[in-house]
Amino acid sequence: MKPWLIEINSSPSLDRGTSDLDNQIKTQLIRDTIDVVDPPHIDWSALYDICRRRLGRTKKSKCKMNLGSEKTEYTVDYRKLTDRDSLNTDLRRILCGRLPRFYGQLPQKMGLYERLAPGTQAYDSLIKSSSKCY
Repeated sequence: MKPWLIEINSSPSLDRGTSDLDNQIKTQLIRDTIDVVDPPHIDWSALYDICRRRLGRTKKSKCKMNLGSEKTEYTVDYRKLTDRDSLNTDLRRILCGRLPRFYGQLPQKMGLYERLAPGTQAYDSLIKSSSKCY
């Protein structure tokens, strides 16, 4: 049980220009945060087409999807798809074939971030000790 004081700030500054130490720490923090979030590439033209279709202006859509080095083009008749299949097809198009992580799935890169909970030994022992207090 080694408590750490973590600053909680409703509007933290990520300005890196105040000192060399600030620049070094915040540059790494920003890089690690982007790695953890791992934002996907978005195909804006596909998003536009999907919004038009979902607003009722079209029933069929030509799909162009880049899956790595492969480029695929096909036509989808959305009237034949279930809502779930339609949503999955749309998400794959918008996100260029890459779906977001599942809930609870860890990111591939953590940088200098350290997972605290759930599933760590410290977290599990804290939960067990707190349940004894009730």
